Amino acid sequence: MSIFNKNPNELFKDFVDYINWVLNKTITEHPLFWVSLGPSYIAQMQFTRSKAVKIGSSPFSFSIVQTLVANNEHNIKEFERQYRLETHEYHYHIYRKTTKDPIVRFEYERKLRWKAKHCRHHCHLLFKKWGINFKKVHVPTGWVLIEDLIRFIIVDLGCPTLCNEEKWRVLLDKSEDDFFKNRSSKEINPQNMTQ
Repeated sequence: MSIFNKNPNELFKDFVDYINWVLNKTITEHPLFWVSLGPSYIAQMQFTRSKAVKIGSSPFSFSIVQTLVANNEHNIKEFERQYRLETHEYHYHIYRKTTKDPIVRFEYERKLRWKAKHCRHHCHLLFKKWGINFKKVHVPTGWVLIEDLIRFIIVDLGCPTLCNEEKWRVLLDKSEDDFFKNRSSKEINPQNMTQ
């Protein structure tokens, strides 16, 4: 899946279709949708109307909200204008049946809001300890890929999958490889880094 297209609507659709394919093969059959947020080629990807979708028979549910931007770039190779997909924000929230607030929130903000000083990549946790309310602090993280979110839901929360372990592991590994090769502007693939 490429992060370039001549048409921003096709770019958004292709991306959301791809993410739906990954989600629908692993943890949920609920589709994500994208909605245009104006004439400036901004879209938001999310589940339809529901705040969160249930994960099988587990006590957990999750929501995904991702703000996507199609930036107009000149492609020197092809001497034509193309749109490049960028993520400007994401909010991945995980809920437990007994809680109103998410128990974990993975979030990213490309540009911090006015006067904000916290780290752009962060998570919030629903607990208090040592006099710290982790729901309000911004615990630093790196990028959290959709594939990482799915692994966390399956492995750490023990949620059921729509396929066997071998299939979801291979699917997520391939999807992550595709991200670093075709959908990311990042040069470094963490899989290839040595310690």
